[in-house]
Amino acid sequence: MGMLLRTRHQILSVLESRAYTTGVRQMNDGPGHRIRVHFKRGAIDREFECVVLVRSSLWYEHRLNLYGMGLIEMVVCARHDSCLPIPVWSVEEGKVYNPGETAYLLSALENKTFRGSRTGHALFIAAILTQKQEALTLLEDERYIPRSTRYRLKAKVRAYANLKRGKRLRIE
Repeated sequence: MGMLLRTRHQILSVLESRAYTTGVRQMNDGPGHRIRVHFKRGAIDREFECVVLVRSSLWYEHRLNLYGMGLIEMVVCARHDSCLPIPVWSVEEGKVYNPGETAYLLSALENKTFRGSRTGHALFIAAILTQKQEALTLLEDERYIPRSTRYRLKAKVRAYANLKRGKRLRIE
């Protein structure tokens, strides 16, 4: 679609304006970055606790994989560029991704140019964190990933397994 949604306010504005066609409407604005949405589409008709992010890969950058699981049931984001263990509502695309589903095929990670892009790198790290077999196999394949790069990627994955210093994204 090509929209450039960069702020929480812009994302929520588009979400609200498309409520009739998408079946997703905001119930209330929660504390911090959290919102509650009502999702009514097909067989699904329930409310979800969500966090609003510009890119879905921020789930890992903010370490929500460590303290957000259980509190957050869905991510509402402008652009889905990751692989998350929970559903993702991509506002730009107007699409819900199931847990583990990605916007790009994981086979695209074999392309060095894509893997080196911001989106490709975020997707590769997320696919490793969610234990996607395609990513784990690619990580260990010396034809695609040199040893020094493999060590750097594994270090980044380990870093996402620990909380970073500083303030957490407020979701409680």
